[in-house]
Order: sequence, then C-alpha cells, then structure tokens
Amino acid sequence: MLRRRSFRAALLSNVLNGWTVYGVRVALVPLYVIEELSQPSTWSGFALTAFAVGTAAALPIGGRWSDRSGRRPAAAAGSAVVAVTALWLGFATTLTGLVAAALLSGVGTGLMSPAVNASVGDLVTRRDRDADGGPALAGFQMVGDLGAVVGPVVAGLVVEWSGYAAGFATVSVIATVSLVARLTAPETWSR
Repeated sequence: MLRRRSFRAALLSNVLNGWTVYGVRVALVPLYVIEELSQPSTWSGFALTAFAVGTAAALPIGGRWSDRSGRRPAAAAGSAVVAVTALWLGFATTLTGLVAAALLSGVGTGLMSPAVNASVGDLVTRRDRDADGGPALAGFQMVGDLGAVVGPVVAGLVVEWSGYAAGFATVSVIATVSLVARLTAPETWSR
C-alpha cells in the first residue's frame, strides 16, 4: 500500500488530522486564550466548541461531496481551509476572530475527514491491491495517533521559541503538504 501515492496522501492527511484535531487545538487554544488574549479559560471552551460545531456541520457535506465528485476535491478543499484558518488562529487578536477561525477550521476538518477515510476504504477494497487491508488500516490509524502525540509537543516547543503564530503555523505547513500530496495523487473513487 505504501507504493500507492493515494495511500501516502491519506497518511499525510491523517497525520494532519491527529496533529490538528487531537493535538494542537486542544493543547494551544486554551493557552492562547489565557496568555495572548488575556481572557478567562472558559473562553477556550467556546473556541473548542466552535471547532466541534464546524466539524459536525461539515461532516455530512464532506461525505456527500466525496461520494458524488470523488475523494480528492473534498479532501483538498478541507486541507486548504485548515491551512488558512490555522494561520488565522495564530494571528487572532479578538475572541470573535478566534471563534470564527475555529468554526471555519472545524469546517475544513469536516470536509476532509470523510473523503480521506473513504479513500483508504477505496484502496483496501480494490481487487488489484497487493497488501492486506488490516495492516493498511492499522498504519493509517497509527499515523493519526502519531500526529496527536507529536503535534502538541512540537507546536509547544515552537511556541516557546517563536510565539503562538509560529506554533499554529505548524498546522498550516502540514496542511499545505497534505494538500499538495492530495492534488498530485490519483483519485481513488470511481462510480
């Protein structure tokens, strides 16, 4: 499976998902609210809720889009939205700006996730594949977990050295790499 560019693109997308959703958002946003915006920690709950609402609203849209138009457009659009909104998060100077960026970032995740997961399903169920689906799915899950563990540590170090904008930019860099990989990989979906 690692020989397939589409699978490698899905792996990058899942690193991004783990790094962003389970790592950096939860680790940096509460600290950003307290330290940079000088607001009570309860406001971080509003921002994290906005992420979740954006994701929940976009998941069905991303799923339908990937089933109708292919996996690549929805995954690429989601990665692009995450890349842009990650930078926006790092430069937000108001709670309104932070919550708006969080909501749209959640939308990006909601567009990307169904398409990426479906593309892996497409690959492991193809008749011409030369690998078992179990190890491929396990590897896919493990890279997401790796992103969730490494993301907050690396982003936290970057914040200490260069500030929050640079810490959130780590998400943008990974999202951009994921976007390029997705755009250059073959489509996995067919009618």
